[in-house]
Amino acid sequence: MQSLLTDMIICAVDDVESTRYRVLAELQKKSDAFDAKMLYPHILELINTRQNLLTLHKNRDDIIKGLKQKADITLFDYMDNIIKREDVTDKFRENIHNVLDLAEWAFPRIEDTLGVGKEILIETAESIEIEWVNIIPTYPDEGYLIVSAADEESGDNPRVFSYERIKYIVDPEDPIYVLRTKQKSVDSAATQPEQLKQYLLSTRTDKERNANPNPATVFVDVSVPYSFTKTAFPVAKRSVLRWFRLQEHLNS
Repeated sequence: MQSLLTDMIICAVDDVESTRYRVLAELQKKSDAFDAKMLYPHILELINTRQNLLTLHKNRDDIIKGLKQKADITLFDYMDNIIKREDVTDKFRENIHNVLDLAEWAFPRIEDTLGVGKEILIETAESIEIEWVNIIPTYPDEGYLIVSAADEESGDNPRVFSYERIKYIVDPEDPIYVLRTKQKSVDSAATQPEQLKQYLLSTRTDKERNANPNPATVFVDVSVPYSFTKTAFPVAKRSVLRWFRLQEHLNS
């Protein structure tokens, strides 16, 4: 997966100088978003771009060798294609060196902007408290999240989500988990986690009750007053996934 910033940099063969300004403008947008405490999707793009630029740096010598020998360079399809084209001028190929230099120039600026986002990420994560509501479930991979947040829109009303934890086996020693969530409409004046859980249980169908009599219910409290959709909830989901792994470790 490439990002807008990555595409700007590796596709800048014809106009490297103006791309510097475009990169700076894009970084300023992300910096402004971080100033407003809005992390996502900006922090993901910066992390992705940083990794791509590290890969470019690591393979710089092989790319330059490929320019001279038309060797197989599969690092980025775009760069691979322009290296191999027969109608590309020597000047055009020389400009690829400028792209590599542009990547070196952009890297510390991306690092600085990403550092600001990481500070907000850490601050938000450290503000989060997580606990089971009532009974610890025997099957924690499906259930409900009750999320209390300090953003202006929430007031005293926690948001309620159904969730499913999905396990992807990429590395058997270190599987990847994803938390899928869907917000639920709650027709109740209840605001306490225990009351909300009772409401959720009372609205389940017979099929749902038979499949899982005691669904996992997790209470998540986010105390920083940041954007729910752009910061608080995405960070809360990451924190819940880590918390699940910790609970499994403690119970193993």
